[in-house]
Order: sequence, then C-alpha cells, then structure tokens
Amino acid sequence: MELEAWVWYEECGFEDAKSETLGAADIYERLGATKDLERCRALLRNIEGEINEQATSARGTGRHLTSLSRRVLPQTTGHASGQIFHSQM
Repeated sequence: MELEAWVWYEECGFEDAKSETLGAADIYERLGATKDLERCRALLRNIEGEINEQATSARGTGRHLTSLSRRVLPQTTGHASGQIFHSQM
C-alpha cells in the first residue's frame, strides 16, 4: 500500500495517494510499527499540501480566466451565437 501511495504521489494522483497512505498508516498503527507510521504521516502531510495547493491554484486560475475572458473575448449576441460553421470542400 505504501509503495502504491508513493507511485500515485509521483504521478500527481494525490487523492489515490492519500487513500493508499491512509490504508498503510492504519496497518502500521495496528502493528505498532512507529517508524513506518511516521513515514506515512509525513507522506500524508505532503500529499495534503499538494491537494491544497492544487485547489488554491485551480480557484485562482479560474478567477483569472473568467476575468480575462470578460476583458478580451468579444461578447456574442444575436442569432450567430452557437452556430457551427462547416468548410466547403
């Protein structure tokens, strides 16, 4: 489980990494493997930091893009909006 957590973490699959890490930490806690448990907790802190950073970045980007689109993109009105144009062959 811990190895899978590291693989997910390295591939930016943070939610899956978190799930695997929690499972591994639960097993280590039941076994009394304190060093392994601390390593999992450290990984979990890193994962949660990445998840929070992603959420913050996504919110910031979304606001920025919405603001940018209002300033740059033309507003569509009338019958032309939503039409699909096909090229002639």
